[in-house]
Amino acid sequence: METKSRRKTETAIEESNDIKQSIPASVNTGSQTNGMAIASMVLGIAGWALCAGGGIGSIVGLILGIVALNQIKKNPNQQGKGMAIAGIILNSLCLLGMIVFILAYGAIIIAAIIGAGMQ
Repeated sequence: METKSRRKTETAIEESNDIKQSIPASVNTGSQTNGMAIASMVLGIAGWALCAGGGIGSIVGLILGIVALNQIKKNPNQQGKGMAIAGIILNSLCLLGMIVFILAYGAIIIAAIIGAGMQ
């Protein structure tokens, strides 16, 4: 009686192993894209597409891009280096555009105030 149940168990294990062997190995190597890299790139694109050059979104996107790039360098299983670099570049350009706009706008206001004071 004991041998019959043992044989059934062994047969079930063999069938299970046969099924596992017949299933092809997964193509996925376990690498995944860094979420912060994606978020950085999305914020950079949104900053340009929505003409929101600069602001808190670009600051957050720049920080996320830098952190993502460091994480990708430390962990070879993560992908998204290009997205992180794109996010850093886009967000930096958005911030630069915001700074230039503020300086130009400030110069115009200062010139108007000085011009009004001379009259």
